[in-house]
Amino acid sequence: METREQGPLRIEGTRATVAAPGPVVCLRAEDAAGLGGVETLVIPEEIRSFSGLERLSGLRTVECLGGGDVLGLEEGIAWLAGDTEDDEVLLHRLATNLLASPPMSGTLTAIFAPRLRPPQALPAYGRLLAAIDDLAACSNGRQDSARMNVILCRSYAALKHLEYAFSMGCAAAVPPYPAQTAACYGAARPSPRQQLLYALALGLGNSYETFYTADGPHGYHHMRDWTAYLDFLSGQLHLEDTEELRSLLISLEAAGLLGPAVRSAAAELLARARLTDATACLLALGGAPAADPESEFSL
Repeated sequence: METREQGPLRIEGTRATVAAPGPVVCLRAEDAAGLGGVETLVIPEEIRSFSGLERLSGLRTVECLGGGDVLGLEEGIAWLAGDTEDDEVLLHRLATNLLASPPMSGTLTAIFAPRLRPPQALPAYGRLLAAIDDLAACSNGRQDSARMNVILCRSYAALKHLEYAFSMGCAAAVPPYPAQTAACYGAARPSPRQQLLYALALGLGNSYETFYTADGPHGYHHMRDWTAYLDFLSGQLHLEDTEELRSLLISLEAAGLLGPAVRSAAAELLARARLTDATACLLALGGAPAADPESEFSL
């Protein structure tokens, strides 16, 4: 497979590795031009600071091998939560952050980071989400109907997107994370079925814009935990035996998101939906056991 260099990245197929000479790397807009086909980004251990993930529009997984605050999350979240008692200051910081660092690609599904603390383990994270909740409780109407609501919902969605991506990485990692890092995630890990639904939903276009603009009495609060959120996603997920679904399965396998347990859940789901071509594609990928089409896998 041909390997080429573009900006600080070395690209091989759908996989890119940060190959800059120094420890601090920024992926600029001109460096990312035409890289919409990159689905996996590898950040080696020697990189101490990397920014610009949001510039890779087709990104599906990130493999971050270093420690510290490589992705700038600790610094960024601490800054956002710096004065949560002042609503105006909080809104200004959230809006500034959205302008300076747009949300990640809607297809970003997992961040494998065995040496990093996830956002949900950072001291300021819970305080920040609670402050956004308090402000949102004071607003009325559809979520995308007012500037304040747009800022709150986009910010909340971006934070939860990162949280879920880190959780997906921890759940799907082979080998498992070191005990010290795994402890940061607590007992709440996405099950194989949840991992599958989440990866399929994002991969088939049910991005964060889908539920950011969702109308209804619960608003964006279905993103607060995996169970409510995946119930929402399940209602949006309509599988058809298409080339798009088969290509997605191939991409998920290449990205390390279809481990044995997830592959078995996928075989069960596809067989129950009688998607024969997609089931055959899955079996060819990883030898998932054939599933009983009458088994229980409710969407």
